[in-house]
Amino acid sequence: MLRKLMGRRCKNLLIIALFGLSAALFGNSFYIVAKAKLAQVLISHAWNQSQDEAQKTGASTAKKPWDWADTYPVARLKAPEQSIDMVVLQGASGEALAFGPGFVAESSQIGKGGDSVIAGHRDTHFAFLENVALGEELFVETLSGESIQYEVESLEIIDSDVAKLDIEPSQHRIRLVTCYPFKAITSGSLRYVVTAVAVEKTEKPDV
Repeated sequence: MLRKLMGRRCKNLLIIALFGLSAALFGNSFYIVAKAKLAQVLISHAWNQSQDEAQKTGASTAKKPWDWADTYPVARLKAPEQSIDMVVLQGASGEALAFGPGFVAESSQIGKGGDSVIAGHRDTHFAFLENVALGEELFVETLSGESIQYEVESLEIIDSDVAKLDIEPSQHRIRLVTCYPFKAITSGSLRYVVTAVAVEKTEKPDV
């Protein structure tokens, strides 16, 4: 028990030290990017643990990436043509989005049909959306190991002050949402939405 507690304490100290080192080395302007990349390493580890347990026991037990995290991995998003492979977190709060794309809980559960909405920051995890094209393939892997293939069917810009994103339970889609325009210094009400429709279930691709 003592060894386990010491191991956890060392892990927490290492995480804190790494975050501190990122801030010291890169300064304020690069701190967010460095933190996001480091977090994805820890989150990927939690994802692997969660998926292993889900496939062994049939139960989805959330594994937090670090002890004080208020979120946990729920899916894996891949965009092969963009060389993207990242873990999706539960919730789209500001804290969760600082570490990775987040599943919007008000939308349909990922992999279960309906519209599943995933949000992310345009300057970190969802910066790649600027280069996504119509017809491009996206893949989502669930904790059970199921991999679902999607094809991008629309790219649109909406004003969140004027209209809300329509959630269609009769569809089987993922909708990736980020602020717009890309590379802007300030944020407004415009949102860039990539909508992809499920094509078929397939093996997870190599990225």
